[in-house]
Amino acid sequence: MEHFKPDLRRLIDRFAAFSSKPTIYVALPVPRGPKDDDENYRRVRVETEQVAQEKKLAVIDLWTAFLGHAEFFKDPTHLTVPGRRYLARLVADAISKGRGG
Repeated sequence: MEHFKPDLRRLIDRFAAFSSKPTIYVALPVPRGPKDDDENYRRVRVETEQVAQEKKLAVIDLWTAFLGHAEFFKDPTHLTVPGRRYLARLVADAISKGRGG
């Protein structure tokens, strides 16, 4: 976990250096299951959000969108087909609107 934040910064910087100058979105992770009860996942979410703010990048908040939606999870780490469709729709909507969700 101590490498997560610096590694995320390096990854974003590599994409930002592409000559094509891509638009970069940062997606907050889907929580581990429909509850906010996993400390490592919370830390990843918080650190991801911090890096996105530092880099002034749009954030797609998958975390909040999935909290409380047990129907989207087969188990704590795998989404159901409706959950995967919901994820795809959230990301597509954020990109098509040109901003994070």
